[in-house]
Amino acid sequence: MREAQNIRRRKTWTPPKPAEILELLSDSEKRLVKDGNELLAVLIESLGNLQEKLHDQNPAVIDLWNEIKADKARKFWLISLRLIKIK
Repeated sequence: MREAQNIRRRKTWTPPKPAEILELLSDSEKRLVKDGNELLAVLIESLGNLQEKLHDQNPAVIDLWNEIKADKARKFWLISLRLIKIK
């Protein structure tokens, strides 16, 4: 079973392009995610960043609440994504 998984990974894996590696090296906020565990770690970190932004000295939660109150769900997600800097 494990060998079959390894074979499947080797056949489906595509290495990052040199330009992608250079982009990663030039921006410390970007990450190369190789598996589900790394993706989970990045998501947890991003949600932690969002939590900090929502509750810091100038809480963004007020802006977020005003957007929700105005029934603008699309803006809610755009603001959320911008705060956690998902690229």
